[in-house]
Amino acid sequence: DKQQSSNMINEVLLGDELDLNGHECENKCDDSEATTRTLASDIDKIRERLKERPVWERNPDLCNHVLDNILPTWWKDFWDPDKLNNPWRKIMKRIAKELNECEPCISHVRDLVQSWDEETTILDLGSGFGICSMLLSELLPSSKVNAIWLIDKQWPSHGQSPKAHHISIDHIHGRSWPIPLQTRKVDLKKGRECRQLRKYGLLQGKLLFIGIHLCKALSVHAIKFYQSENADALILKPCCLPGAKALFAPNETSGRSTPIQYNFHHGYSFRPLDIYEQVRVTKELSETDQGEIESMEGTNLQGRKKRFQMTNFSTNQLFDRWVLELSSAVNDGRSDVVLRKFNIQPHHFQNQYIFCQLIRT
Repeated sequence: DKQQSSNMINEVLLGDELDLNGHECENKCDDSEATTRTLASDIDKIRERLKERPVWERNPDLCNHVLDNILPTWWKDFWDPDKLNNPWRKIMKRIAKELNECEPCISHVRDLVQSWDEETTILDLGSGFGICSMLLSELLPSSKVNAIWLIDKQWPSHGQSPKAHHISIDHIHGRSWPIPLQTRKVDLKKGRECRQLRKYGLLQGKLLFIGIHLCKALSVHAIKFYQSENADALILKPCCLPGAKALFAPNETSGRSTPIQYNFHHGYSFRPLDIYEQVRVTKELSETDQGEIESMEGTNLQGRKKRFQMTNFSTNQLFDRWVLELSSAVNDGRSDVVLRKFNIQPHHFQNQYIFCQLIRT
C-alpha cells in the first residue's frame, strides 16, 4: 500500500517533468525526490493517525482516496517550508480528527446531492478552519453544487484583512477549488446576521445545512436557522453540554436569575436546566447565606462562584437527553428526522448525529 501510494504521489508531483531530458531532468528529479520524501512521510504519518481512529474501519475507501488523491494536491498548494504558519501544518495536525468526525456527514451529503435534481448550496455552520467543506469541495460533483459557504463568526468581514483573532483565509482564497468555497462572518446566535444571507442572495437552490461539533447553544441556533429558512436538509452533530452560563440568565426587573428556555416556531420548548433532572450547587457562601442551596431557581447568583454537580446521571446519559431534546426541537412535523450513533470516539459520549430532511409536498 505504501509503495502504491508513493507511486501515485510521484505522479502528482512530477507531472510533465518526467518527460524532460539531460542534466536539467536529473536536477529536477533530484529535487522532486527530496520533495516526495517529505510529502510521503507526511502522508504516512496521517495514515497512521487515521488507522488509530474508527473511520479507518468505517470507510477505508474514503480514507485511502483522501490520502492518495486529495492530500497530495493540498500539500503541493499549501506547503511552504519558509512559512511557519502555512496551511499544510494545520491540515496535517487536524485532518485525522476532522475526517473521523466528518465522514458520516460526508457520506450523507453525497447521497443527498446525488438524489436532488436542483443545484445545491451548502452552508457549513460554525465551520472553523473548514476542513469538512474543503473535503466536500473535492468529493462532490461540481455540476450538482453551486457553492459551499463557510459560516463562522471568526472569519474576517468581507473585504477586510484578517486580524490576529481571525481565522486565516489563505487556504480558502489561495487556490482554485473544484466547488467554490466562500467565507462569511456570521454569529449564529444573532438572527439578523443569519437573515442577511437570504437578503443578499446567498441562499439559492436546494439548501443543505451542516453543523459538525457545534458546542452548547450553537446547536439550538442552527436548528432555528434551518427552520426559519425552510432549508431542505440539516446534518447536526452536537458537541458540549450546556454549562453554567447556559442554564440561567439574569432578570433585569427582579435582579434574580431565571432558567433559560429555548422556544421553537412549532411550539416546542425546553429548558437546559431540565436536562439535569437534579442539580446541586456548591458555592462560596456569603456571611448571610449559610448551608447548601438545593435548587437554583429564583436564586440571586450574581457575583457568586458556583459549580454544578450532576448527582443522578453520568455525562453520557445527560448528553443523550440533550440530543433527544434537540431532536424533538427539530421535529416540527415538516421534516423526516433520524438520530444515529457512530463510533467516533471510543468510550466517549459525543457520537450522535441528527439527520433532518424537509418533506416537501
